[in-house]
Amino acid sequence: FPFLGVRFIAVSDHYDSFMNSGGIEVGFKNLIHDLYSRDLSKKVKSVKHMQQKKGIYSGGDVPYGYVCATNMQNREEKKVYLPDPDAAQVVKKIFGLAVDGNTPGRIAKCLNDEKVPTPGAYKNKTANQNYQLKNTRSNLWNSGQVREILQNEVYIGFYICRKSVTIRPREGIKNQKAEYVRFANSHEGLVPEEVF
Repeated sequence: FPFLGVRFIAVSDHYDSFMNSGGIEVGFKNLIHDLYSRDLSKKVKSVKHMQQKKGIYSGGDVPYGYVCATNMQNREEKKVYLPDPDAAQVVKKIFGLAVDGNTPGRIAKCLNDEKVPTPGAYKNKTANQNYQLKNTRSNLWNSGQVREILQNEVYIGFYICRKSVTIRPREGIKNQKAEYVRFANSHEGLVPEEVF
């Protein structure tokens, strides 16, 4: 900035390049803060990765049909999925309709005819958060949502993590299914394995 004749003011560091001539300490402070930030980020990622390897829920969206609750296990606090009474019934109904030979499209139509709230609408109604819906006026079930539920192993008791990895802030890549970390019988399944 001084080389280009630009005045630089750092309020928190009480620095003004117009008043102070040297100012190299501001550059060093910013470099140290940046390195500290990167180091902290690596440590947080490392802890999350260790939790995932142990099968400990470490955040993210809880699948439709479940709520997250704290459970004491071996004197250690562990977050687990517990069935949500209302949404779990909808999931069981979806699997029941599929077993009867209905396609995902037909199942979605049935749910829409019965005015069953979509997962996003249900989350808005029950959770203390404002889940952003794609289209609030025509917020309807579709075959993709139904297919996603029918193919999700969480409903037979599997906890699956490491589906994606963050490379840079707000930028991640999806892992291949072989790279997922899976834990069987980690919570109560909503449907038997033979139905799944």
